[in-house]
Amino acid sequence: MRRDTLRALVGVGLVALVSGAATVWWETPELHVQTRDGRTVAHMEVLGEYPADITSISIGAPAREGPLWQVVADDGMAQVHQVGLSAGADPVDVKVYHGRLTRTVPPAGSMFMLEAGVDYTIKVCSADFLRLCRTASFRLPRR
Repeated sequence: MRRDTLRALVGVGLVALVSGAATVWWETPELHVQTRDGRTVAHMEVLGEYPADITSISIGAPAREGPLWQVVADDGMAQVHQVGLSAGADPVDVKVYHGRLTRTVPPAGSMFMLEAGVDYTIKVCSADFLRLCRTASFRLPRR
């Protein structure tokens, strides 16, 4: 193989690798959990201010099989800024800016319970074509 051909192949490979990594980064939903003044907020904003396009959000605990709470987008996509969480009873509904979310867990009621001092995970899945998810851990403070 000629040296010029080898350089061209390496260049194309590097461009493909960088493009693939950028696509995965762009398609993975934003998620960071912030605790302040006894309240925990899971932020999903794009560029810090725009609602994220998501297909589902779920909260689970390592000691329990399956989610404690889960919402799924009705038409494949809903836009959400954040989810507020606190120890005790939390509402099952989330403020949606576009689209609609349907609660799948718990199956009934308007609240679900979270405990202070317990490790939880929140998982957010994007509505983009790769359907990538991001997970973050959090622990609710005691009041």
